[in-house]
Amino acid sequence: TQLVTTITKESDQSTVFVLVGPDREGGAKLNFSAGTTYYWRVRVTQPFYNLYSETRSFSVETLKVAPPVVIKRPPPPVINIPPPPEVEIPFPELKLPPPPPPAPEIVVPPAPAPPAPITPAYVWAIIIIGAFLVLAVIVLILMTFVERFLIWWLQKARYRWSRLQRKLCETKYLHQTLPTANSLADIEACLAQVTWTMDGPFHLFDDISYPQTVWAKKKDDCDGFAILAAALLQRWEPSSRPVLLTAMLRPMRRSHTVCGFTVPGAGLWFFDNSALRRGHFQTYADIVTEIKGKARLVCWDVVDPDTLQTIEFHRA
Repeated sequence: TQLVTTITKESDQSTVFVLVGPDREGGAKLNFSAGTTYYWRVRVTQPFYNLYSETRSFSVETLKVAPPVVIKRPPPPVINIPPPPEVEIPFPELKLPPPPPPAPEIVVPPAPAPPAPITPAYVWAIIIIGAFLVLAVIVLILMTFVERFLIWWLQKARYRWSRLQRKLCETKYLHQTLPTANSLADIEACLAQVTWTMDGPFHLFDDISYPQTVWAKKKDDCDGFAILAAALLQRWEPSSRPVLLTAMLRPMRRSHTVCGFTVPGAGLWFFDNSALRRGHFQTYADIVTEIKGKARLVCWDVVDPDTLQTIEFHRA
């Protein structure tokens, strides 16, 4: 019997094992010899030496490789089938009778068209004048209806709908922190980061969101720019007293909302979307005249941006 190796293993586990063999390192690297019996035992050395365990043994034998099994299959039988005998089947001769003569072609000439009635000129004049009168009445009715709707919407429904829309869909944006602006240039820079986007049908194409919503989404239409500018102005310079000015115009697509505010010694200025419009405007009506351009004014109002309460309302 010869000592092959001694291996010391440090471990705090309840089960300790060591792998030995030719692919290990240090004392665990052993090249086993076929037909040799190896003995092993273990003991604890910390904190005190303990008795060895029962001696156990194992041996290694050479692996016998069985020869491969080759299965030979007999070749498939060759079956020769003689070709069938040639059979000729006579076909009877068919004779077709001659075709009948074609039927005579009968041509019936079309009946002559009746002469078109002649409408007197005065009848056409009456029809044209009546059509113009009906069209003019329809246009007047539509214009009156549209203008009454614009007045009702701006005076009665717009801000109620905006407050309801805020309560139902935008309370999650109230935690959004607004940027800090220390000058009008800073406010312009913040507004320049917002993309003009028309309100969709879910917003009834006209609803004033929270300024936090506009800043979080970075998109809105003219009233979104105005409410954000008013919030930044109120935080930077409360004495500027920012308000929302809305002008309902014809055609309706020209209707517009801006943020007007007071500049000491310079009258009133306003933010038109992301652009600052400077001028010596003395009243809010002067700003409305500036933003309406050549469009026809239907009505306009002045609103507190914090409460959406109407301060002034005017019809054209």
